[in-house]
Amino acid sequence: MVAAFVEAFRDTIDFCDCEETRIVDSAGDNVIGFFAGERGRPLPASRLALVAHPGVEQESVVGAALVAEMKDQSVRLDLLFVTPEWQRMGVATALVSATIDHLYKGGHRTLKSRYNLGNEESRAWHRAFGFVDDSDLLLAESYFRLAEHELWRRERIGDLTPVERQKLTLEIDRWRVQADELAAVAGRW
Repeated sequence: MVAAFVEAFRDTIDFCDCEETRIVDSAGDNVIGFFAGERGRPLPASRLALVAHPGVEQESVVGAALVAEMKDQSVRLDLLFVTPEWQRMGVATALVSATIDHLYKGGHRTLKSRYNLGNEESRAWHRAFGFVDDSDLLLAESYFRLAEHELWRRERIGDLTPVERQKLTLEIDRWRVQADELAAVAGRW
């Protein structure tokens, strides 16, 4: 499973410019940490995607959806990954769907997840699957800054169409308003 984690995250924003040994160490820490219960109690609803190889006895892990019960009794999708050759083939969706079915039968009605805000593929997958962001000041501010940076980056590259500029401007405005509203509620401004 560590090898699949390394393959899945090697070229992502999570490990950009990292040496291979750091990625392998992090993979080991994440996988071992999950099963050791360091980030919550591992649940049997967790799922692996395996592939058999002709003439080889052992199957290879090509994806995982590992869920844990947190101290507050909530359930979190702690690790979700699919190796590059199996991405965009429905593996993550199948894994998480099977996990949710098992959780639902066990009485759980909510599944939380986390992802790196800069990992656009993960963000898009989470939204497409049906995860919704919690109203959170730090999250709103992060999305606001991310959209602002993307507009700046695309302007600098010079490949921004008028439609894309409008879309990013609307996203910046939406997150700025939400951040301002949440900050007012928090009594911060």
